[in-house]
Amino acid sequence: MTALADAVAAEWLKLRSVRSTYHLVAVIVAVAVAGEVVTWYGVHLWDHQGAARRATVLVTPAEQLTGQIAQLILGVLGALAITAEYATGMIRTSLTAVPRRPALLAAKGAVLATAGLAAGGVSVTASFLVSRMIVGRRPMRFYTAPLTHEIPVLLALTATTAVAALVGLGLGTIVRSSAGAITALAGLWYVLPAFTHLLPGSWSGWLDSVMLVVLPQELAGQPLGYGGPRPLLSPPGAAVVLLAYAAAALTAAAVAIERRDA
Repeated sequence: MTALADAVAAEWLKLRSVRSTYHLVAVIVAVAVAGEVVTWYGVHLWDHQGAARRATVLVTPAEQLTGQIAQLILGVLGALAITAEYATGMIRTSLTAVPRRPALLAAKGAVLATAGLAAGGVSVTASFLVSRMIVGRRPMRFYTAPLTHEIPVLLALTATTAVAALVGLGLGTIVRSSAGAITALAGLWYVLPAFTHLLPGSWSGWLDSVMLVVLPQELAGQPLGYGGPRPLLSPPGAAVVLLAYAAAALTAAAVAIERRDA
């Protein structure tokens, strides 16, 4: 247990010591700010429309935009946490300090999952609160639900951000290439869901229901796409699928790192 705690402390130090961590966090902040600008512009349009046309002003909630980008960014961070070590050869030093490779992977996973929860929770909650302040008491579509209704969405976005970090770590360990891992991550998160509708019949709906991009809505028990159809998966079912993504990525990574040389 002490060795694992030391490994976790070392991985936390690594994460805080590289510039890429701060660059990626800066991207999340920039996206959050951009989301608030979009919200402000939507409010501006709403204020200058007649009562009949105000219902046509649709602005995606800022926390959704921030959450989706935070997921991708934390996935990239997870991938870089291992691929950067392979690129520089530092992986040999890490494995000398922590000879048990699954323990090294577990330490990285623990740190990245914690970072994902922190970054996801802070970014989506801040985006939610600031956007609600901008909208104020205006009965704009998507902004009238009480706080208790939105909390599950915020928690689901936060949890998915942590899973994204673990999936990125798994992909990075498997392919050992930053470019390859990031490409695979983007494809899994955003490209693959675009092709699910090409499948016949109910296969399309079921495959779409297990895509990472829609799992936060299902986990929160909310309609897909704000006003869209009810999700096929229940919140417990979505939670199982979400955990399965992390488990599959880390299991494959553990097998890969055990069977290959540093």
